[in-house]
Amino acid sequence: MTAKERATAHRLVLRHNPKMMAKEKAYQVQQRLKRSYNVTIKQYWRIFINQNYSCAICKAAHHGTGLKTTLPLFIDHDHVTGKVRGLLCSECNVAVGLTEKYQHLFQKINQYLGRVS
Repeated sequence: MTAKERATAHRLVLRHNPKMMAKEKAYQVQQRLKRSYNVTIKQYWRIFINQNYSCAICKAAHHGTGLKTTLPLFIDHDHVTGKVRGLLCSECNVAVGLTEKYQHLFQKINQYLGRVS
């Protein structure tokens, strides 16, 4: 059996076994956290609890789904150092990304808004 055939067989087994599929997805989440942010699932949940189950910026509560396959908040990290800063909701995560990318425009935007208000 070739590697491609084994992978196809594995996917078929997972598709017909929800319990195994959930385990596989949980494993993938854990691997992505470790690979992308050098954070274990245990560390993620510790940060989440320390932030009082809420976004580090807007403080909106996010209790998640209770599933191990989805995480309630995004990991915010410094793209230069890789250091994790905290967990953010979707809206705050996008805002931080835009702020970092277009920081040079924010002073001009503030000046503009001050003139037109």
